[in-house]
Amino acid sequence: MKPLLLLGPVVDRSYVGGLQLALMNLSVELQGRGWEVEGSLYREGHEGELASTETHTALGALQGSRWLMRVRDAVPAGLRQTISALFWPQAAYDAAAQNLQRVAELLTDKNRYHAVLVCPDGNTPGLLALALAMHPRVVVITLAALAEELQPRLWSLVRRKAVHPFFYCPAKSEQIGCAVFASGLWREQAVRQGLAEAAAHTIYFGIPSGTASLRLEGNGQRLLWVGRLAPEKGLHLLIAALPGILKLYPNLTLTAVAGQGEAAYRVHVEQVIAALGLEAIVRLLPPVARKDLGDIYASHDLLFFHSSYGEPVALVLMEAYACGLPVVANAVANSELVRHGENCLTYDRNDPESIVTAVGRLLSDDELRQGLVAKARALVEAKYSLTAMGDAYDRLIHRL
Repeated sequence: MKPLLLLGPVVDRSYVGGLQLALMNLSVELQGRGWEVEGSLYREGHEGELASTETHTALGALQGSRWLMRVRDAVPAGLRQTISALFWPQAAYDAAAQNLQRVAELLTDKNRYHAVLVCPDGNTPGLLALALAMHPRVVVITLAALAEELQPRLWSLVRRKAVHPFFYCPAKSEQIGCAVFASGLWREQAVRQGLAEAAAHTIYFGIPSGTASLRLEGNGQRLLWVGRLAPEKGLHLLIAALPGILKLYPNLTLTAVAGQGEAAYRVHVEQVIAALGLEAIVRLLPPVARKDLGDIYASHDLLFFHSSYGEPVALVLMEAYACGLPVVANAVANSELVRHGENCLTYDRNDPESIVTAVGRLLSDDELRQGLVAKARALVEAKYSLTAMGDAYDRLIHRL
């Protein structure tokens, strides 16, 4: 067994998120291929382990304003995160210092690990730069964070060497010999920021094969939304369109499985539900364990999906496809997972009436719905499986 160190963001066990699940699945797949994977993704409370990277700041309280929420969506994610760091409580700075010191101790012996896998998304700022400085074989596993980190002008706003010499120290593109992106679009963004083409790879996250729940027969009017409570997940767009959809389907219901997110956004969603008189139509459920989502997919008739990313690669979307659940998703360009009329129907996020049209058409046209479901399931099984993901990572790490 060759040892690997996996440094992903650390969260509480109660956290339900796609990135965390993808990294856990990757760890299992690599172990099944002969690698010994060390590292922590969940906070267990043991002495010396990495601390949670979750932070709650005073800035969150300001987001109850609808005007500020609109401004927030227009600000790049990297800049939002940097500004948020200015409002961190002291405990967050202490946790960052602890994590950086602990990783430095783990990497003192360069021969201890064959390679170090670092996911900077949601992780301690500066941890990637520290790993690159201390180990010769670092694999960056990232969504959008690496492209943002390669823009040091954002990070320079909050450099605090007193916390740790590497705290908010940006990684440099010339240091990175291997970076893996969960979408081709994120890869392109990082290359535009100076990352070498030869160092940039795309490996999509995957889902288990052959585990889809059987679809249950229903009345065809049960909508589902699954995600973290944040504006970029689009729940408020669906709620705003519900009055129009109800004119077509008066018995329609909406179930929202709402993972952890922004408290102010939950308040905003609840206020809109009340203002539109939809309390009897919309159920806001708490987070659900990933293993139980299959039954929820199976008991609904349509998934409403929204992503602010140019190439959506959400596990929720893949899981819905695998379960045979028809999907309405926001229109994006150059996405294999979101193709209008091929594996889903799309809508314009700026036009509530387009949501009404897409949902109404998909619920009313059996032939269209069955065709989309069949193509979507075949796509996921062929390209977005855990086996495909594990094999690709295994080959890449061996080449190091």
